[in-house]
Amino acid sequence: MILVLVGSSILAAFGQMLFKWGAAGNTTALAYANIYILGGLICYGLSTVLWLWALSVERLSMVFPFTALTLVLIYGVSFFVLRENIGVRELGGAVLILGGLALIAWR
Repeated sequence: MILVLVGSSILAAFGQMLFKWGAAGNTTALAYANIYILGGLICYGLSTVLWLWALSVERLSMVFPFTALTLVLIYGVSFFVLRENIGVRELGGAVLILGGLALIAWR
């Protein structure tokens, strides 16, 4: 089930990247109707399907903390794909989140 949750988080993070690309420079509501926004919505839809599957077979208290993994993945996308600066505090926070997820997921 961990792979399903990781897959859900990856899809959500990728969807956010597509939203960022689709929203960049838009000044009218109609401008948001583009392929990147559509791709982001598809990623979110697939992420939700995986999330619901995980909830159907696992405890909420085990599943929900994986929403934090999306935050960590967003830092990676921001740095490696979008070329945004990530500070030491953000990196430290991401490491703490990953440590917490490891403790929760370890059986």
